Amino acid sequence: MIDGPSRNVVVFCIDGPYVLPCAFLIDQLARDPAAGRYDVAVIHQPIGADAETALRERPGRPVRTIAFDRDLADALYEPRAGHVSRSTYMRLFLDEQLPAQYERILYLDCDVHLERTEIAPL
Repeated sequence: MIDGPSRNVVVFCIDGPYVLPCAFLIDQLARDPAAGRYDVAVIHQPIGADAETALRERPGRPVRTIAFDRDLADALYEPRAGHVSRSTYMRLFLDEQLPAQYERILYLDCDVHLERTEIAPL
């Protein structure tokens, strides 16, 4: 768990197949010269204890991991949508899943590559 009064957070929402891409992006953020100005959080569907530990303990970058409350998405989930999983809905509930300390939230998909590691201005 991350200690400290940061009011800014970069958030990823993942399920099992996105653990490695998420770890890659967290490693990119660890090289940000302003990394101390924001926290990193991963909200996840069940990914397994080893994967969660691997994300939480990334070298050079503490990460808050939060197990997503599946009941929140069940009201919106439409299984007939086909390509849309429950994980897609996690980002809609960031305000309910993150601690109230955060004033600014930057959500990033895990299938992006950061050209610049300095994201604090965002």
